[in-house]
Amino acid sequence: MKTNRGWMGLGVALLTFALSVISVRAASAEQVSVTVGKMEVINVAFPVQGFRVADQTVAKVEQQGPQQLRVMGGRAGSTDLQVTGDENISALFTITVVENVNAVLAAVKRDLDSVPEVDISINLGRVVIKGEISSIEHWKYLQKVIALYKDSVANLATFQPTPEVMMSLKKSFEKAGLKVQDDADTATPAPGVLSVKFSGNNIFVSGSLYSQRDRDRILQIVEAQNWLTVKAGKEGADDSRVRAVIDLTVVPTMLELDVMFVGVSESEEKIIGVNLVKAGLVVLDSTSTAFQGKFGAKDSSGLTGTYTINSGLQGALKFFAGSGPGRFQSAGHMTFKNDSPEWRNFQSGGNLKVRTATRDVVGLTDIPYGLIMKVRGGLLDPQTAAVDLNLELSYPIPVGSDYDVKKNSIETTINCPIGQTMVLGGMKSLVEQSSNEGVPFLRSIPVVSFFFSEKNTMLQNSKVLILVSPQIVGATTPSRPVSEETAPALKESSMPVDQATKQKRGRRFFFF
Repeated sequence: MKTNRGWMGLGVALLTFALSVISVRAASAEQVSVTVGKMEVINVAFPVQGFRVADQTVAKVEQQGPQQLRVMGGRAGSTDLQVTGDENISALFTITVVENVNAVLAAVKRDLDSVPEVDISINLGRVVIKGEISSIEHWKYLQKVIALYKDSVANLATFQPTPEVMMSLKKSFEKAGLKVQDDADTATPAPGVLSVKFSGNNIFVSGSLYSQRDRDRILQIVEAQNWLTVKAGKEGADDSRVRAVIDLTVVPTMLELDVMFVGVSESEEKIIGVNLVKAGLVVLDSTSTAFQGKFGAKDSSGLTGTYTINSGLQGALKFFAGSGPGRFQSAGHMTFKNDSPEWRNFQSGGNLKVRTATRDVVGLTDIPYGLIMKVRGGLLDPQTAAVDLNLELSYPIPVGSDYDVKKNSIETTINCPIGQTMVLGGMKSLVEQSSNEGVPFLRSIPVVSFFFSEKNTMLQNSKVLILVSPQIVGATTPSRPVSEETAPALKESSMPVDQATKQKRGRRFFFF
């Protein structure tokens, strides 16, 4: 038993020694370099009894003399050569086969003859390509040629897009409703503004955005450019395109929404519409708005449908007040989170207690009335808000000994520019007007008034216009430049009524 253990220990020791000898020999392998198609002679320190080549496609070896071997380069690469002699003597060589530099130089120059921007030369035994390429097609072609000689060519050429290429990319962003920072501006771009810079064969697109939709739209635009890629270089990937480095963040944003209900008669609505168009404050939406009649005609019927006023709610209300109607029925203000799927609720009014009864229970139920708003939505882009609206304007009226609730309501989705005011039309309300006529004093005495007074009741059909104006919380919206026609209208809206009336009489395009 002890004898067996002794032999096992001796075997392990011999194996360890053999492995150490092999590793030492491998570490001390002699380096041999040969060019493709050329021949080199190796001198061995002992008479050669045999040899073995790991990869004969890289190099072929023949014995030339007792202590000499002839090595011929087959293809670019590396392989091992083991040589053995008497009494287990051996030597290890590492053969590296390189391309014929002059032949490679001639081939690369021939293949890149159509790319005049590059300079091709030999440096330290390798072909080196230098230069600055502006043509996208030339850059893509260069990458394809380099792939053919990747083991023998060092590519130091860079890509520098022309101003036209960068301008085309920026215009693509701007057509999608995105703002791009000017090249001369080195400051950190404001939220909603993109920075597009080029450096080191990379396009850097950075900035903070108000909406995830904007980020998705930017990625779509970049991926549509056949010379750009947003993917990092991977094995087998197309490296001929310039890499786009995307650094975009979506900032948490709060939106404000102001809502105003305005009651107008049909004649007042016509006057407002005509004046807005003439003053240059209205932005027509052809899908929902029409202007009926002609300017200057007595039967001009003004605007119908939904339209946008190129002003915030405050400026729009001043213009409405200066155009006649003063029945601003109700107003509401709400702040809500951008792109939140949840509804935000607002109520300005009260609750009407209504008695309800079932077979077992009698109780009171609250019926809300007043201005009731439900809002949700977010930004389509930095300039436009898409908002879902559920609006109700209601009030209780006595009916005998009970009450009823009269209400106007609307459910819609609007796309309104930030800082402007959208006017939603089409809602009607019925206004009851009563008047007492008769002999003064006597018409006010009970019983006697029956013989000396007459009560007139008139139902007037009017319209309710809903003014909606979105804003970004904390952002300032630049005012619209005041034109020569707009300036007098805005100025008159802040004047006393008698002074404004004199001003209007002197202007031909107002018809009231």
